[in-house]
Amino acid sequence: MAGLLIALPNASLGGVTVWAERITESLGRDLGSTIASPDPKVDIEAAVSYYVAGARDMFQRGLDHVVLSPHLSGSCYAAACVAAHRLDRMQPNQIGMVGWMHTDIRHDIELLRRFAPALDAVICVSGASSQALTDAIAPDRRVVAHTPVSAGLSPRRGSREPGPLRLVYTGRLERFQKRTLALPWIVQALRRRGIDTELTVIGDGPARDELSALAARIGGIILHPPVEPSELLPHLTHADLYVLPSRSEGLGLGRLEASLAGCAPVVCGGSGGATEGITHGIEGLITSTNAEANEETTGLAMGNSIADAIEDSGLPGLSAMGLRARANVIDMCDPRKFRSQLQPILARQRTTSSQREFWASVSVNPLDVASFTIPYDAPRRAAKRVRSLGLPSVILYGAGAHTDAIWDAIESLGIRIAGVIDDDPARAGDDIRGAPVVASRDAQTLNANDVLISSWLHEDAIWAQRDALESQGLRVHRIYAALPSLEPCLKAG
Repeated sequence: MAGLLIALPNASLGGVTVWAERITESLGRDLGSTIASPDPKVDIEAAVSYYVAGARDMFQRGLDHVVLSPHLSGSCYAAACVAAHRLDRMQPNQIGMVGWMHTDIRHDIELLRRFAPALDAVICVSGASSQALTDAIAPDRRVVAHTPVSAGLSPRRGSREPGPLRLVYTGRLERFQKRTLALPWIVQALRRRGIDTELTVIGDGPARDELSALAARIGGIILHPPVEPSELLPHLTHADLYVLPSRSEGLGLGRLEASLAGCAPVVCGGSGGATEGITHGIEGLITSTNAEANEETTGLAMGNSIADAIEDSGLPGLSAMGLRARANVIDMCDPRKFRSQLQPILARQRTTSSQREFWASVSVNPLDVASFTIPYDAPRRAAKRVRSLGLPSVILYGAGAHTDAIWDAIESLGIRIAGVIDDDPARAGDDIRGAPVVASRDAQTLNANDVLISSWLHEDAIWAQRDALESQGLRVHRIYAALPSLEPCLKAG
């Protein structure tokens, strides 16, 4: 028999951890196991030892094949490759590895492209996430398996008491993928349409302070910290609608949980798997916004879509929509379907020579292979871009390794780096090489007129939010989309 060993680096309460629990429950404790490994970026040898110990424990429980399932980062995948190399030498042909496509963001696509030679297959949580991998992973190596959820008892929603329209959001609070600063605009749109509304937000993340400030000005928005999944149910059964303004989702575990509670979801068009299984007006509402829309445009569109639905069918119509959403999710995410989709992959029980070669090559210097977020020609691209713009000074957007990689190339041209923008509140007040780090809302204090997006993977998402900078009188510039004629960002192999 074959089992699945899921490894989460520094696992904490969050969507992927909850997802892992659902997978383990669906497979059964005899075939599924989840480990919270040390962060491999900090101590990769410790992370490898967790993989090895977890796999050996599964062998001792009677399994004859163990499939490793790393998540979230290149270092986690690299640690899995090192562990697979060691385990295969101990017990040949009894180790496999799969990747998982949780969302359709560029980071996940490039992560799986980088480690494709190590994998038996890539399991995609939705048809949309599979489609996003078209250019990275061959079709015969992609399997769609919707995240399994147990139906449980029918939610006790009871008769609705009179009062404001009740909305709820659960999940990470951040501006780019989740686009959570759209939430207050939903409330604004509904109130403009004469619909009294209250919104409950449950979660945490880098946008919490900005969201809290907006909520305080608008009123009727209550922010709660993250809670255990079992504590979500009262919030979901109390709400009329679940709102999800994300730019992209693999499937959206939050909206699945809400639907199971009889709370119909409101999602955005073009948001990947968030729309999967939803027909507008039947199992939920799909607004006309896309990934490029800013927070205000998105929130107003979602609020107006809700108002239209209420005018058409009233609150009873929303309740009926919630019941249909529940029935749809029960069918789409049936654990029995999930097991039937996953079992053939686990049962393959073969290790190819190309896998062994890749695992061995990663083992030589795993953290080098793990790094794929900075194109090898990033300094040259950045220098070419700022030279073409003729800028005397520039603000860099992004306080990570990409900025460090391009810094010297920019300064070598005599261009002053006035400061750095970063969306992590913890970085505000820091400095990089003497240049101050500020939040995007304070960018105008840096005494420069131009912002250069310092990110390859997140350039599109930051570009979509440039209005917040342009409203401060700043010009925003891209590196990669602006220079498509240069050679490919990543060298083959």
